[in-house]
Amino acid sequence: MQAKISYPEWPGKRSCSIGREVIIRRCEYKQYKELAEFHYRAGNAPAVISDVFGAFFRQRVKGPSRGERLVGIIVYARPALHLAMRNRATAGRYLPGKNARAAYRRLNREVKSIARVVVDPQFRGVGLAVRLVAQTMLEVDALYVESLAAMGRVNPFFEKAGLTRWPGRASESAQKFIGALRSVGISKEVIPNPLRLEKAIEELPKQQQELVVRQMYAALDSYQRTWTSRAIKRDWKKDIQRVSANMLNRPDYFIWRNPNWQRN
Repeated sequence: MQAKISYPEWPGKRSCSIGREVIIRRCEYKQYKELAEFHYRAGNAPAVISDVFGAFFRQRVKGPSRGERLVGIIVYARPALHLAMRNRATAGRYLPGKNARAAYRRLNREVKSIARVVVDPQFRGVGLAVRLVAQTMLEVDALYVESLAAMGRVNPFFEKAGLTRWPGRASESAQKFIGALRSVGISKEVIPNPLRLEKAIEELPKQQQELVVRQMYAALDSYQRTWTSRAIKRDWKKDIQRVSANMLNRPDYFIWRNPNWQRN
């Protein structure tokens, strides 16, 4: 049994020919690197990969012959073990409880996470991101498909594809970090500027500096665990940049329930 999916109309006065020339099929993760530079989190690799699908544009090369060009890709990964918004959205279905191992097995069996959706800039604005999500969710064998996205409110293609948005909230660790900065006379307005933030921290007395750095890494680790369960390597320069880029962001949580999913 297959669910019916309605894709958005292609823009323009007439039906856009691009949509008819794009096919979506499974591919390999190594092909993601062809488009990785166009993703806003290009420097961070996804966690454990489970499924990858590419959107291929069939183009004429010479004469009647045709070639293919990768113009979009979606990467699914195993879910992070702990997400507060997932627990809210699923009424605690994946809370560890007394048998954490069984709960984690259920989570890995039933949930797939969308780690990346990338579309070549030349092919944006024609609904391809929506199509990549909507068409592939049914093919990953999961009860739930989820994703975290810091840009979800700016470009709501997840909602257009059928996922439900749960607005993000500032984490407790992020609030503690902001509070630690405030306690030593540094305002949160400094955070988005990595050079100013680094200089402000380095100019603090040692005891205050240790307090701020400790809270910074607690907040950074908490934020990173919303994206991946892997250990984060310490690198001061890069960590300052991560904090500056992400600490004031509140990624939204998106989830979709497969109405046709059956346990194998």
